[in-house]
Amino acid sequence: MATVCAIGFCYADGAAAGTNAAADAGMARDTDVDYSSWAVNPTAPGPDLPPSGRSLFDHLVTERTGSGKTYRVPFPFSALVDRIQARLGQQEYLGGTRVAMIPMGRSLQRSAAAPDFFKFPRIVFAVTGEPAANEHDAGVLLKDRLYLGYVEKTGMLEVISYNEAAGRFEFQLVKDYRAGAQPQVFYANRAICISCHQNHAPIFSKAIWSETNANGKMAALLRAQRADFISSAQANIDFPDDIDKSTVRANTLVTLQSVWRQGCSDAQDRSLSRRCRAAAFTAMLRVGLSGEQELASGSANYQGSFVATFARVWRQTWPQGLRMAQSSLPDRNPFGSAGSYYGSGGAEQGSLDWIAASHVPAALDPLNPRPAREIWRVAGALDAYRFIPGWAKFFAADDFRALDVHLQQQAGSASAQRAVYRAQCSAVREPGTTAFKFECASDAATPQGVNLAGRFDERGSGRITWLNFGPAGQVRDLLFQGKAAQRTGSETALRAIPTKNGLAARLPDGRALASVEIRWPAASTQTIPSKPIAARFEVVVLDDFALVREAIDRLLANQASLFDDGPLVRANLLRALFSELGMPERSWCCVDDADMPPALLDLPEVNASAIEKREWQPFFQYCALCHLTHEQFPPNFLLGNASQVAENLRRCAPRMLVRLSAWGTPIEQRVKSPMPPVTALPGLGTTTHRWADSEELELLRAYVEGLSRQEGQPSTVAELLKEGYEALPRCLPAANQGE
Repeated sequence: MATVCAIGFCYADGAAAGTNAAADAGMARDTDVDYSSWAVNPTAPGPDLPPSGRSLFDHLVTERTGSGKTYRVPFPFSALVDRIQARLGQQEYLGGTRVAMIPMGRSLQRSAAAPDFFKFPRIVFAVTGEPAANEHDAGVLLKDRLYLGYVEKTGMLEVISYNEAAGRFEFQLVKDYRAGAQPQVFYANRAICISCHQNHAPIFSKAIWSETNANGKMAALLRAQRADFISSAQANIDFPDDIDKSTVRANTLVTLQSVWRQGCSDAQDRSLSRRCRAAAFTAMLRVGLSGEQELASGSANYQGSFVATFARVWRQTWPQGLRMAQSSLPDRNPFGSAGSYYGSGGAEQGSLDWIAASHVPAALDPLNPRPAREIWRVAGALDAYRFIPGWAKFFAADDFRALDVHLQQQAGSASAQRAVYRAQCSAVREPGTTAFKFECASDAATPQGVNLAGRFDERGSGRITWLNFGPAGQVRDLLFQGKAAQRTGSETALRAIPTKNGLAARLPDGRALASVEIRWPAASTQTIPSKPIAARFEVVVLDDFALVREAIDRLLANQASLFDDGPLVRANLLRALFSELGMPERSWCCVDDADMPPALLDLPEVNASAIEKREWQPFFQYCALCHLTHEQFPPNFLLGNASQVAENLRRCAPRMLVRLSAWGTPIEQRVKSPMPPVTALPGLGTTTHRWADSEELELLRAYVEGLSRQEGQPSTVAELLKEGYEALPRCLPAANQGE
């Protein structure tokens, strides 16, 4: 059983609390769920337009023209990828982006390319890399915050990107995304999106990603119809795994934001709430600077201001734990096999009925309510700590590098408290080299002693495997580099500066290991290999992190609103902190939405001649939220005048009859998931039990049954499904097809 790690949290995949085998297969029961203890509520999508700020995608694709900004979405898709990669650091393979191709998936546009699924596969794009940054620009943090879906045939982009100011993911559509056209950017109908994206964040399938080009048969069919697939470095079978992991991290961000907003909220004393968040912010910076080492939790401020308040508020707010919805869908192989075929083909390439293969069975439909992937609980300090490294992920790696550089520059001039730790060592030369392995232990009577083990070379380099400071904590896997060892009298000395992950090596309490020195008898330089020699170890520790603690204390006193009950916003906190520390001013994205083009919805007009039809009013009441739009997916059968709606309903009747009748079919026997979706019912003022037995459902079902009969189609679900669901007539005319 695989172990999956999100941001600071690990769990066994498929065995998380609150899950079961049937639910993991997508067969949740038709029961009403109490979402009061969930991080976000899938039945409450929230406003379609941003409540504050704008999406990261908006910040990426707008350009200043005159006094304001205008959308300029690069085309073709490769140009958009170039624009995104230009904002990323280039340390990661392929610039920190990942692409998967999904010819027959489960998105709204799954049938958009039919029957040319492999000529026009859906492209799923994710950002997994850190931002490009410099002294004057902090960069745009897109990692796990920007996802694109693109089917070339539709000329439409689907976008999920984070909104820094609002602390949520936004859902957008880019229409007319084709050669010679002017792309138009709209915010999407959020209710449609959240019906599948139930944690208000991106979703993806679990291993082994059989719908994607990770399936060898899929890859072979793509190569046969897309010459560009062969040459694309992004057509990598490992990338679906990277995207899956990215979406898990993205969903964890959403949950961590909920905890940040509410976990410190003392309704009786706002000052306690603010001190709680300020202490958490301080701890986040210590964790980020020290390479995510275990936090030194003995600090009175951390225990009193954060842990005490956080644990008490948690018990009041989430006494049964906080649930995070499942973001990974069960794997699905459109070819019907239980496994995927890796390599250059693997399976027979015989012709299949691609339309039939595109069928998404009810058990694998992302519309099904999903159980909690994790249940988070807090009983005390150890549980509270787990959130600190998670919140640290709201900052970029370069944010910590910039802070680290500044602290090191100030350490020499500032009156940083200095401490020296010492140990006696036993070193053994490695045969045929100038290197030594060493182990050191402090004298029990020495108040500032250390224990450690590592390796050093007379030429100046070395590694410390572990270094234990007793009550002050320990650090692991440090590198150091200095000048070659030099003889001083009867001793040889090596002096160097230790580092970890490119930053100053630090104790869990934030103090920096400013230097190390190793001394051994000069005469032992030619010692016999394997014969131990006596050596001494000394490390100087500087409390340069005191500058950060003092700066946050001043922010708490003078800019307390930074720690109010709002979202955790990277730009707001770090801009204020860096300014308070006297660091060079940087440009921070992405909370300023001044001069942005208007945020738009592409709302349709309701045709009076259609809505006045009494027999159609239940359709407008219970179906319009998703099916009265300008989009073809899901089918917009309620758009248009009375004659157009009549024609649409006539065509859609067989498929609608299957979907509506599913409410009366046992879950295990359903071919398709029911409509309206379970998670949409609370917004329609009903529950699963009331709806399944309601007069309204029967009116809808009886009406489409009559239409199906009038058109000479079977009027029972069993007869309709004899040739399979995908063999039923398409719901909309050929020029405007939906499922």
